[in-house]
Amino acid sequence: METWRAFGRLKPSERSFALEAAFGLTSTWFGLRIFGFRNWKAALDKVAPLPLNSSKSTEQTGAAATIARIEAAAARHLFFTPTCLVRSLVLAAMLRRRGLDAQLRIGARKEAGQFEAHAWVELDGNVLNAAAGATPEFVPFEDAALALRKRASAGGSSR
Repeated sequence: METWRAFGRLKPSERSFALEAAFGLTSTWFGLRIFGFRNWKAALDKVAPLPLNSSKSTEQTGAAATIARIEAAAARHLFFTPTCLVRSLVLAAMLRRRGLDAQLRIGARKEAGQFEAHAWVELDGNVLNAAAGATPEFVPFEDAALALRKRASAGGSSR
């Protein structure tokens, strides 16, 4: 009951964000299982492409933080627990629909002999949807690939 009261106290625009997030999280949860990552991401990129002109204002940056906060709250109240990948795909799409150049990052690390992966969203180099300090130990895949290419071109080992 408290959840509905909190929802009712939101501004109309924030309620809209919450409903969009709940729908996006649920459809992405199903979409990844049915269509796979590559196909679902391609579909989201068509609905919410990267903006051609990403002029940012303080107001848009504040809106991005609000959207991230509301999307996180929506994720806590669903019938399933969305993974960081589901949450990041949806948050990036929501921000891109509003003309913000949100970047989906997927990274990996090896911790205690175990391979771990993590997804997050960055806007202007700032992480929007990960716990503070959670992403630095994850190396984004594009950074790792670049490092391997540099090492290989310098004649070093790629291991």
